[in-house]
Amino acid sequence: MIVSNPKTESVLRAILIKEGYILSEKLGNGKNGVDIVAQRKEATHFIELIGYSEHGSRRTIDFHSAFFQALARLENGAKSCVMAMPINFKHGIKQRYRRNKTMRDRSTIAFPELQIWFVDPKKETVERY
Repeated sequence: MIVSNPKTESVLRAILIKEGYILSEKLGNGKNGVDIVAQRKEATHFIELIGYSEHGSRRTIDFHSAFFQALARLENGAKSCVMAMPINFKHGIKQRYRRNKTMRDRSTIAFPELQIWFVDPKKETVERY
């Protein structure tokens, strides 16, 4: 199932608002910057969004781009850098992490601020890792 960036964003925004977060304004097309800044109490999340493309090569490019964009928020003092993506990504990422234990272990040590959130547009839920 193909899930666009705007669909991922709208579902995640609705979830975060229900959870009591205050959200940054939506960026217009072609605008640079973090996709969503979500704040609640002392928690602030800098969130980069990606959709789920029909083409595997496009998904790979989008994933790598979001990874570097999320980590770029460390330059601004972010304590929580989030990559939010459709739940469709979950199976493939879990497989890669199982096969690449060294990468998984080192990435969590090197970037403890990085989180991956899987957004389920059908159930309107988010799983946080």
